[in-house]
Amino acid sequence: MKKILIAEDEVLSAKILKAIVDREGYKVVDVIKNGDDVVESFLKNKPDLLLMDILLQGKSDGISAVEEIRKYSDVPVIYITSFSDKPTINRAKKTAPVEYLTKPVDSSALVHIMKNIFDQNLDNDSKKE
Repeated sequence: MKKILIAEDEVLSAKILKAIVDREGYKVVDVIKNGDDVVESFLKNKPDLLLMDILLQGKSDGISAVEEIRKYSDVPVIYITSFSDKPTINRAKKTAPVEYLTKPVDSSALVHIMKNIFDQNLDNDSKKE
């Protein structure tokens, strides 16, 4: 079962994302509100995908957390945020996300992207054998 880490400080948004992930049969390994805790949770849970808000509680934002995670992993990241300004998008792009979605997120689009990510990973895994 694919594991997903959600970093989202808005309770309602986090519940919606968790419901989408659960409905699709994936496992939510953690829901993090504080940017300072994302890397620790990532290293502990080793998720297959990150659903990452940019504005989080704490000193670190979502982009900073992904910059730190990139030192350890090239795990797929989907940013889900209300920020649509060019400087933020350009900063996020430097972390090589799979997708950058603005809120409110279209659940069918998110599901499509997640399935594509995991289908690609299956293809890559079979090529390694």
